Amino acid sequence: MLNNAAGNNPDSTVEPLKLNLAHLAFFLYGDEDRLQTVMFDAHYLDQCLRSLEPFLKMILQKLRDKPPDHLRSPTVPEPHSDKEDPPYQPSVKTDAQGNRIKERNREEANKALQRDQCCVVTGCPVMEACHIMPFSANNRPMRLSDLRIMLTNLIGLMLHYTDWKKIQDILAPDSGDLATSDKFFNIFCLEPLTHTILDKGYCGLEWIGLSDQGELDCELDCELDKETYKTVRLRFHWLPNCIADTLGQHHLHQRTARKGDTGRLLKFDDRSNHYAMATAIHEHLTNTSKISSHGVTLTRNDDFRPLVSGHIVLIRVREEDLDKTRLMIQLQWLALRMVAISGAAEVVDDLDSEPPNPDELPTYCKLPDWIYDDLEASPAPMDDSEGC
Repeated sequence: MLNNAAGNNPDSTVEPLKLNLAHLAFFLYGDEDRLQTVMFDAHYLDQCLRSLEPFLKMILQKLRDKPPDHLRSPTVPEPHSDKEDPPYQPSVKTDAQGNRIKERNREEANKALQRDQCCVVTGCPVMEACHIMPFSANNRPMRLSDLRIMLTNLIGLMLHYTDWKKIQDILAPDSGDLATSDKFFNIFCLEPLTHTILDKGYCGLEWIGLSDQGELDCELDCELDKETYKTVRLRFHWLPNCIADTLGQHHLHQRTARKGDTGRLLKFDDRSNHYAMATAIHEHLTNTSKISSHGVTLTRNDDFRPLVSGHIVLIRVREEDLDKTRLMIQLQWLALRMVAISGAAEVVDDLDSEPPNPDELPTYCKLPDWIYDDLEASPAPMDDSEGC
């Protein structure tokens, strides 16, 4: 994909399009049909790419905070205890500038601990309540406003419009309510190690759907009535390493100190071999090992065997929350894959600094059709006179 200036000046030279690895991840995992509709709108695409790194930083922001003590459970809690917790009173703090900061809801975390009873991935009884989408994403007015912009610019190009609108209503409602992600449907329980490596983009959970077997289906007592819970199937994946090593210096410019490998620009000049780059990307994504390539491992608590990609995870979800939980898990799955490919977890503190200059914006043209063909087939040679 190159800057094709032929529309403005047919005699002009083709200049390189400046895309880093975070941008590459966006194009790899975005919805192809929806991306095609904006490829020729440089201004809108610029807005999308400007929101990408702040979005990844938001996803990784929870790495900084140690989970509060009330989110940790050293033993399996009793599902029905006669001892009642005192009524929860929502608390709102303020920062140094006087902005409101919503605190975590302890009752919601306790509900998740009682529902799951163990780590949903490994079965370990030592667990903590973990937000699927970070609580810090919308617990302050400024963050809520930023999140609304990021969801508008990005998620509409990565998920179906209906799902995007639902996510907007859940995470960034027009009412301006804070901490709407701090709810029962956005929390599941993980052991501390699983929580850490999931946040770093080493692994991820893919939504499959309702289980036909109903292994965890049940009804649990609530304050006024019984609540129905359904069994949902997720697929565990070890995610690939950052793609920088695969592309190497042949397809990437020099490493940048500011953003590490994530900030390295792809080589899209006239001398670049686009087919070789596409082949390298394809092989990197398809040759992922079933075991972790990050030097860590997880063990299943029932048989002490290592956890491998493809393992089916069962979680219990309240029937009325099925759609909300699906959206949160699908959004997290999308974000973690971008984090893994781009290596963004290693530069979380500096992802959104120094945005690109609008004057550098190119106009975009579609890649030659053979790029999208089967990569194993022999492509037709690219004519030097073509626009891309």
